[in-house]
Amino acid sequence: MDKEKLKQYDLTASVHTFTVRSYEAPTIPQEIDLETVRTMFQPKSGSWLTRVNPNKLECGDLLTYSQFNKVTQELFNCLGIPQATFYRTDLRLDSYEDNFSNYYKLNLFLISLFALLIHDPNGQAIGHLLLQSKELTDIAAQNQY
Repeated sequence: MDKEKLKQYDLTASVHTFTVRSYEAPTIPQEIDLETVRTMFQPKSGSWLTRVNPNKLECGDLLTYSQFNKVTQELFNCLGIPQATFYRTDLRLDSYEDNFSNYYKLNLFLISLFALLIHDPNGQAIGHLLLQSKELTDIAAQNQY
């Protein structure tokens, strides 16, 4: 890849959404809507799953790990689930620019490295394609957790 093109790439990472498990029922304040925090009871395990979209909170995107820790701890205390454990986390790598196709190979490489790190059963990242337009839309990796 051209070094000048790489220097111009302004890539940012953040947590897009995450789900936590708790054995206490969360108390969701009235001012928090369902797009931000959603919860459901799992009768088989006797636990609650709470999905959080942190960028919809007042703080916006959480771009540092310390900021993420602070906001989630405050949120868990507010919801009454301080002992919650992470069940699922969706990370987002984004440049906030419409340049996905220009950096597709680099994005595929970066997400493939994540796939190796998290032991993705596919062993590689997967690129998603819109079937009718043949347009590449995103790249993903996941593991069983």
